[in-house]
Amino acid sequence: MRSISTLRSTSDQAILRFLVEELIHMLNESGGNPIDSRDVLIEARGNGIVKRISKLHPPFMALEYQLLFPYGEDGFHLNIPLTTTSTTNKRNNVSLREYYCFRLHSRKSEGKTLHKSGRLFHTYVVDAYVVVLENNIDWYRRNQNTIRSDLYNRLEDSFM
Repeated sequence: MRSISTLRSTSDQAILRFLVEELIHMLNESGGNPIDSRDVLIEARGNGIVKRISKLHPPFMALEYQLLFPYGEDGFHLNIPLTTTSTTNKRNNVSLREYYCFRLHSRKSEGKTLHKSGRLFHTYVVDAYVVVLENNIDWYRRNQNTIRSDLYNRLEDSFM
C-alpha cells in the first residue's frame, strides 16, 4: 500500500506553507510477507533526495502529524534519561511505552491541543500503540535464539 501526501492546489500550499518543507511518504511493502515495519520516506522538494526514517527517529510522529506538532518537536529517541528514585532499576533510559504514556497523560501545565484534536488524536493514539507493539515484536524477532535456548534449557532441566 502506498499513500503519498501532496499539496493539490495553490490554496492548499498557502495554508500549509508554514509547516515543513518536505513531502511525507508512507510506505508499506509486504510482497506477500507480513509487514516487518513501517517507514516514513522524506523527499526534499528542491533536489528530490529521499531519506528513510524509522519509528525510533525523533521527528517521526511530528512529521506524520504536522497539525498536532506544527513546530516539529522531537519525539521519542533512545537516549531519554530515566529519572527514578529506585536504585535497583537496570535501565538508564525511558522505554517507548513509557514515553507515549507520558505524552498521552493530561497535565494542567500543558496545552490541550493533543487531547482536543478529535479524530486526529484517536489516530495518533492508535499509531503510538502500533509503534510500541512493532518495537516489541522487533525485539522478539532479534532475540529469538536467546529466547528459545532459554526455553529449551528449562525444559531440559525439568526432565532431569
